[in-house]
Amino acid sequence: MSATDPDWKERILAAAEGRHHEASIDEIQPYHFRVHADQGGNKPFVIEVRPRAGVWAPFIAAIPMDEKDAVDPSIMVGPKDFPTNSGMLIMSNDGFESDDGQYWAMFAGNEATPTTSYYVWCSNLPTQLIFGPKNGTQYVCNSQGNENFE
Repeated sequence: MSATDPDWKERILAAAEGRHHEASIDEIQPYHFRVHADQGGNKPFVIEVRPRAGVWAPFIAAIPMDEKDAVDPSIMVGPKDFPTNSGMLIMSNDGFESDDGQYWAMFAGNEATPTTSYYVWCSNLPTQLIFGPKNGTQYVCNSQGNENFE
């Protein structure tokens, strides 16, 4: 047993009480989400998203409409874990208002895969990011209560 084990306290307590320990299992999201900070330049924050399995194409990302100017988002595709702000997007749209007027959205036809990420470049972090395949299940990450959104 190691103190780096997230269940170490529960393991000791279970042993002291003479009972079997059931290890906790963290919920694994169907996507990878990470904020890269201090990237420098005009947009110092980069949010990286990609599917853990499968393909998202075309890809879409959206933020609350009232945050559009402060966040000033843009998207780019690139290799996982390596934020890039240059490249080529196919069938892309720099941004548009959602049908209900609540979100500012961007999309592109390049595939997001377990080895290819989309990067959302931001001047400031949004309070919410919606992302995923344009015509499929999309995911929502809120900055409130999300340890990865910092």
